[in-house]
Amino acid sequence: MNLLYKSTRNADKTVTASEAILKGLADDGGLIPPSPITSEDVVTLDGGTAAGTASPTASANGTPIPSGAREHDGSVVESARISGAPPIFQNVEIGGGRITGLEVSPDRQSDREFAMYSTEQYMAPTGPYDTVQTVDGASWYRQYAQPKVEKTPYTDEGDKIRYEERIVSQMPPVPKRKDKI
Repeated sequence: MNLLYKSTRNADKTVTASEAILKGLADDGGLIPPSPITSEDVVTLDGGTAAGTASPTASANGTPIPSGAREHDGSVVESARISGAPPIFQNVEIGGGRITGLEVSPDRQSDREFAMYSTEQYMAPTGPYDTVQTVDGASWYRQYAQPKVEKTPYTDEGDKIRYEERIVSQMPPVPKRKDKI
């Protein structure tokens, strides 16, 4: 699939998805929506990788990643593969070399918050992440929300402070931009 993005002020100016995300606005100041998708555009999946991305091939430390594995903090761990349909993306925000949103399973039974950061504009994230490459060759760090224990204080009958604990999902900190260091 070779989806191009065109400026709303000059349709002759086209850019790739990665360029549109990195720029935010076209050089002429127009918005950069995708050109219409036709029946000739084909979307393929690589074992559940979202359309428009390719599976990572090597970990941060250079170790080859076997098929069906996901890199987290430079280590290789086996991961479940999504069979069939791609995930559904909701509440997606794109701009400034960053993509955030909610990834919903094809069966709509589960969802998880995600963020992707351009490797050209951001330092490597802290916490679990993997590196994906788009069809136009751009590399992105991808992170998902991680489980965290949230404690809420309360006072019991004996005036002692206790904590109600529950597990919540929380995104790791946003990595530092390379131009801000």
